[in-house]
Amino acid sequence: MHQQRLWFFCNLLLLLLALLHFSNASDDVVCTGICPIVHPQQHFCNADLAFKLMVTGRAHMDSDFRKVDQHYSTAIRYRGVIIDTFKGPSSAREGMEVDFYTPRWECEIPIPEMDVEYLIAGKVRNGVLNVTECDGLAVPWSHLTSEQRAGIEGKYNEQCKSCEISSARVAKRMWGELVLAGQESGFWSTDLCFFNPIQSQKYGGKDCETLYSVCTPSLEDNGGTCAWEQTASYTDCFQKREDLWFFMEKSEPAFNCESDCHSQPSKKLRWQCTKQKKKLKRRGQCS
Repeated sequence: MHQQRLWFFCNLLLLLLALLHFSNASDDVVCTGICPIVHPQQHFCNADLAFKLMVTGRAHMDSDFRKVDQHYSTAIRYRGVIIDTFKGPSSAREGMEVDFYTPRWECEIPIPEMDVEYLIAGKVRNGVLNVTECDGLAVPWSHLTSEQRAGIEGKYNEQCKSCEISSARVAKRMWGELVLAGQESGFWSTDLCFFNPIQSQKYGGKDCETLYSVCTPSLEDNGGTCAWEQTASYTDCFQKREDLWFFMEKSEPAFNCESDCHSQPSKKLRWQCTKQKKKLKRRGQCS
């Protein structure tokens, strides 16, 4: 039993030393540990390279980039074949093989299935493409919405020099008149390209900004501000998320344009329904 414990602690020490050596001696694959919430558009703008790849293989590597057993690895090397290049040199053409690395343990982006098309984006350090939760993307292509694909294929890149997306660092952000209007939660805003995915998840809604919109220069402001593009999918998602918040926080039904106010079981609910529909009509959301 004593020998088994000694063997376990010796191996643990070797692993910790390897990780320490890896983080100190090599800047090729790095990770900061705790990653901020970043919108895919901002990830794309921050990335050095972005590809659509068919991921074909993986190998466990040590700090000197030699293949090792999984238990002694400090990074994983993935290999893929380029299907399309969204950001990178003109020499990166369809059919070429590309290697990219993700560190093990903290900030690893695992890719469980091979021979699957992925969106891959990341930073290049010392000639190595890094893909981590902090500064990269690794998403199955089939999981992307049509709005996200349009972003990756050009719309994100068009706005990189014009707009920067901020994410929530606090539980709630207040947006002046938007909150005072009555139903609006204040957790989300179409203005200034702010998004709050944590609260979206808390209330059971979708992260509408990530899934269905692109941050673009505001059409209503020539002062250089940006706002979320009002696609049909985004507008619908935003309202449904607000309805969920309204129902959970107010403990009352969340009425929409299609609600039949006359069929509500009480005078109070009929009045609330009518009031809500009038508000939606003033905002141009009801015909």
